[in-house]
Amino acid sequence: MAYCKVQDGASSKVSYIEVENAQHFDTRFVPLHVYFVRAMDAMYATLKSGAALPPSQVVRTTGQL
Repeated sequence: MAYCKVQDGASSKVSYIEVENAQHFDTRFVPLHVYFVRAMDAMYATLKSGAALPPSQVVRTTGQL
């Protein structure tokens, strides 16, 4: 991602979303699937209507560690 920001500058369309305490398979963590669906919905809106992707961010969850 940093490479894309360096190459494209402010016009970069790349964003990164980190979800804390989430995992696909281990039931002791927050399920990641709901965040995956939200990301795919955002990407679809971008491709379909040119909507902006959300900025890079960290989603803080309360996990069952």
